[in-house]
Amino acid sequence: MRRTGSVRHGGGVQQIFVVERYLVGWTGEEIDEMERRCGESTPEFIERGVRHLESIVIPSDETCLSLFEGPDAETVRDANEACRLPTGRVLPAVFHRPGQHTARLAGPSAAAGREQQWHLP
Repeated sequence: MRRTGSVRHGGGVQQIFVVERYLVGWTGEEIDEMERRCGESTPEFIERGVRHLESIVIPSDETCLSLFEGPDAETVRDANEACRLPTGRVLPAVFHRPGQHTARLAGPSAAAGREQQWHLP
């Protein structure tokens, strides 16, 4: 099954978002605790229709990229902030898997009237 930038969940259309987190000086235990809180079905997430999918921690950059499903970026941000999770940028995202040869996204080029397109090997 191909996952795009939006999925159906609970009768509504959910989108995929990346939450960028800066974890400067965090210990492994603090990161584990943050991930535990993301993974729990907390009322702050459930009430807003937000679900944590997974996270990627980049230790050398002291950064974490967390993937969420949610109705919009503002709601995903609000849910993370209500759980007192560090929240940087919240950006719409698209899953891209091997075998998908072209990804078309509405990025900054679209605002200039150019369709942004990547051709992958």
